[in-house]
Amino acid sequence: MNSENEVNEANGHNGLGGKALRAGENTPGDAVQVSDGIHGSGDGHKPERFNPQLPQDPSDDDSDDSESGEDDQSTDSEEEDSDDSSEVEVPSKSHFDDFFEGNALFTCNELLEYPLFTPHFMYLEYQQTFLEIRKLVEEVPNELKYEISALLYPMLVLGYVQMVVGGDHKMAKRFLEENEDCLEDIYDRSIAKLRRIRRPQQVPGRALELLLRRDLVRIEMPQAASIKFSEYRAKWPLDQQNVFIGHIAIDDLETAPQERLSLRRPPLEVIRWADLTHSSRRSLHLEPCDQQLSSCFLRPPLLNESEEVICAVLFKDGCWVAIAIDYFAIRLVEVKLTESVTVLSVLTGHSGKIVTGDFSPDRRFLVTCSQDGTIRLWCLVLQMCAGIYTQQSPVRSVVFAPVTDYFAAACEDGLARVWIKSCDEPILRICGHLAELEVCLYHPNSRYLATGSADLTVRMWDVASRGEQVRLFFGHKAPISALAFSRSGRYLISGGLDHMFIIWDTTDERPIRSLSYHSAPISTIDIALDDSRLAVGCRGTYLSIWHFENILKPHQHRERILILSHPNEAGPILQSRFVSLGLLISICGRQPRTRAPKNRARK
Repeated sequence: MNSENEVNEANGHNGLGGKALRAGENTPGDAVQVSDGIHGSGDGHKPERFNPQLPQDPSDDDSDDSESGEDDQSTDSEEEDSDDSSEVEVPSKSHFDDFFEGNALFTCNELLEYPLFTPHFMYLEYQQTFLEIRKLVEEVPNELKYEISALLYPMLVLGYVQMVVGGDHKMAKRFLEENEDCLEDIYDRSIAKLRRIRRPQQVPGRALELLLRRDLVRIEMPQAASIKFSEYRAKWPLDQQNVFIGHIAIDDLETAPQERLSLRRPPLEVIRWADLTHSSRRSLHLEPCDQQLSSCFLRPPLLNESEEVICAVLFKDGCWVAIAIDYFAIRLVEVKLTESVTVLSVLTGHSGKIVTGDFSPDRRFLVTCSQDGTIRLWCLVLQMCAGIYTQQSPVRSVVFAPVTDYFAAACEDGLARVWIKSCDEPILRICGHLAELEVCLYHPNSRYLATGSADLTVRMWDVASRGEQVRLFFGHKAPISALAFSRSGRYLISGGLDHMFIIWDTTDERPIRSLSYHSAPISTIDIALDDSRLAVGCRGTYLSIWHFENILKPHQHRERILILSHPNEAGPILQSRFVSLGLLISICGRQPRTRAPKNRARK
């Protein structure tokens, strides 16, 4: 007994309820370090991986796992061959170890000293704990949903593996199938790995020690979300609380949200974007960034307070503006840089307030969304309605693809829907956000759709691959209100109601820089045709223009990044666009009451 206690103390735990190993606490044979938000073996002292030969539960029936129809009395080797023939293959991409994979930190003999089978009611406790977390994600405020949803994946994995170790693969399989849809698409490869674990002998050593509570899965979470979760968890039955605290520990997040450590995730899919080449830059004859930039603020002709600008399309010598007017109609006007205003047409047909819209890139079509529950497509050449589409949920934002046959809508039910002009029903419904969507934008190559949500995340979806999520960006402190891609398509800029905008590298989800400069929510973002300047407008009166190329440089090589801060007297800035290399046009609304921002940006 004394020798056993000495081993337990040396390994940093005391029986099944011991403390979690932290960085700097070493086992006799392994150096333990924090890796991707959880603990793993150090590369310098990596023990040989083992899978203990656990006793097989005689009640385990794998007949449902095999499609070959072999007899239940076949040998173990024959059963394994049969199982392998029906397994879902993991995509053959670059290998990665999930948090439940890899080496255990303890010896095989020590693990086998503890009971590995649990009563059936314990499986139900794992299942109920997962469902309680899932219920909480639906109930908490939008700004906390994504933080707390990070607990779902490790709880699903631990519950599944516990059922497999106990010999009840049927229950584990059912548990996985009923709940995997609530996880992000990024975990699809991890779920495929879990499906391959069907017998106790197949459980990785790392997963076993997590089940034995020799270590904890550590999740970083801001204090507000951590407090809310602790208050909710205190209402759980004692058994469910013990299941959670025995496997998962929540650490207060001390770094910026976008710099946090997370559970290991599969390597990111390669996305296709076109970079600007040196030859193309020379052919553009670019002017230096410090030369004079011509800018013009245009105020649309609003006749009364009930009228509202819903969208605009800007071009070199002016813009077209769609204005929602009385009687649920749309007045289409052309505003020239010479300040001349021409009414092009008045479009009627909606029976409710018009909330948003967008022009097609070729200026031949206009799509509008109304509170009457319809989306209307207008042909501006014939000045008539060309299509009516039913809204399944109120629309917050609608945008045309660079290929004008398609348009997408960001909806209040948390879904993004994609239509083709010739089809009455959406051809694609994209789900994954945890709260209502606020804005959407197509990538320059039309293959990807970016969406911003009240759950404080920005996500990219591959619309050419059935809406699969390919990127997730998290770092804002309030709902997303504006999005813009660089002309090359590599960089994504997001602005929020937190008055902050963040530049992201879409190749690796890395935040390049976050800037808090404006004193009002960000309303519009655009990048110059040569990717040299960045224009950011807010619902106040200020438009800021930045050296985008300098922002992308490493810290030690960064030069001046703010070119100018441009006030205007026309009102809140609704939309800004670089229409040529040296010309920026902004559409403004009414005179706001906001204070001027500080003279320089702060990181």
